[in-house]
Amino acid sequence: MSRYTGPSWKQARRLGLSLTGTGKELARRNYVPGQHGPNNRSKLSEYGLQLAEKQKLRLDNVVYRLGLATTRRQARQFVNHGHILVDGKRVDIPSYRVTPGQVISVREKSLKVPAILEAVEATLGRPAFVSFDAEKLEGSLTRLPERDEINPEINEALVVEFYNKML
Repeated sequence: MSRYTGPSWKQARRLGLSLTGTGKELARRNYVPGQHGPNNRSKLSEYGLQLAEKQKLRLDNVVYRLGLATTRRQARQFVNHGHILVDGKRVDIPSYRVTPGQVISVREKSLKVPAILEAVEATLGRPAFVSFDAEKLEGSLTRLPERDEINPEINEALVVEFYNKML
């Protein structure tokens, strides 16, 4: 499967979710990209919808919530480049499934990466379902998020259906 290397705004408009966190990409045009955008020319299958929802919840999302990155895209890049450890082991798969209690930290060689240090300093608040130690640059998912703590743009029922089909 190939990797999408095109404009991130198109990808955000396709998902209907701001990937940068600013919301600028959806404020300008809130319909899917393409010549016939507002007409919704293609419908995703049920599996496609479930997979798209599942992709919004992953390791890179937890790294972003901990404040180790300023954007989800930056968090994904940190994971891909091997800067992130899960329970002391290097994980470079952004869709890695994090369970409560797992410790997510920055690799020892990456402790002085300026982008990570700037992101930690710029973080104003963290959700209640994560804990973070700024001195060690490590945190954990203390519990699964409650329904009111989940981003309202995520349809959790589709994620549950996706995992039910796998069992």
